[in-house]
Amino acid sequence: MHVLVVGGGIGDLSAAIAFRHHGFEVTVLEASSEFRSLGGVLGFTPNGTRLLDRWCLNLVQEMHEVACQADVFSMRHWEDGRVLAEEKLDLADIYGYRVLVGARASYHRLFLDHAIGLGAKVIFGARVVSFHDKGDAKPSVVTENGDKYDADVVVCFDGIKSLAREYILGCAAPPIPSGFSCYRGYVSGTTLAADPETAWLVDGDKGNFWLGDDCHVNGCSFLGGKDWYYIITRPTIEVLSEVTEGYFAPGRVEDVLDLVEGWDPRLVAALAKTEECLDWQICHRPRLSSWTSKRGRLIIAGDAAHPVSPTSGQGATQAIEDAAVIAYCLRQESINVALALKVVEAIRIGRAAAVYEMGEQQRNEWHRKDATGRECAKDKVGMKSKDFFPFDAEQDAAERFERFGAELKADS
Repeated sequence: MHVLVVGGGIGDLSAAIAFRHHGFEVTVLEASSEFRSLGGVLGFTPNGTRLLDRWCLNLVQEMHEVACQADVFSMRHWEDGRVLAEEKLDLADIYGYRVLVGARASYHRLFLDHAIGLGAKVIFGARVVSFHDKGDAKPSVVTENGDKYDADVVVCFDGIKSLAREYILGCAAPPIPSGFSCYRGYVSGTTLAADPETAWLVDGDKGNFWLGDDCHVNGCSFLGGKDWYYIITRPTIEVLSEVTEGYFAPGRVEDVLDLVEGWDPRLVAALAKTEECLDWQICHRPRLSSWTSKRGRLIIAGDAAHPVSPTSGQGATQAIEDAAVIAYCLRQESINVALALKVVEAIRIGRAAAVYEMGEQQRNEWHRKDATGRECAKDKVGMKSKDFFPFDAEQDAAERFERFGAELKADS
């Protein structure tokens, strides 16, 4: 079976790795003309890493090497930085794997190298502009330079701005503002280490959250304190004439500092050293009842199908789970691709919805103060995503494939 994967990000490359593990021929179409990874920090939780470890020798070990080596994330009070609670990162004794948090660029490079090493063909400069899945012809895509690619099945991890989603819906699918935005920024460890007030942030690998009134800051250092990245989630105040989204919207450092005025002075001092930042408007998509084309041989996955809030901590890992279930179902039912992908929907849509709801609840709890208006409730600062860590998407698919397949055949 030949699988065409549209994208080239973490989800797409996870799928390429999963498909190669199952013996499929894989072609990945990447829009950019050369390898380019978006900045910022990305996390992987045990429900994703156990799958990657099953599919690809040494990948998870190499991910661990570039991840934050801190033992815990400290959940801190916004005003003075005192520790409210600590969340353990090394959960191998419970779930078999630790939580991995590191630079998106480092992870992207590892995924790309391993996908190619396993035999996936990655084509750069192939921006897909149209999708086709009709009649007896194989499903196909056409790029902006006129090249056509077809395969037995097309799997689209083309992100929150997905054109494949619009093809499935048969109409435009504009973004819906969530009401929240994020500032993303970076400060070198050398800069922070030179200031006694901020040096502690890069004294080795550290993970810290500051929880405030309708706002929280996540700051993380890794590679022995070489890099310090932060993300600040807050309500969107700006009234925009057109909804924008993406990692590359420029932000203003002075706006960041206005936002955290009166916060922990050590945090403010670190943020003041930012040279530039990005302003990322978080958008939703309406929940879909189907992720597949009418003919049934094209499917969307990851953020294209079910974007989640960054506070879920599950964006990348849910794309990996999608890849696991798509690959498993196609291996079980390679003749009737449409049936296989309908089983994927039956298995995945409910879990994706649960992860979305968890992320919304997590943000709401982190942004809530007690009646005094001074402090986040201590029983509301933990990471809710831990409830999802024991899950094995492949095992779940194996347990449910036969039943769902039979039910769908009976209904057809």
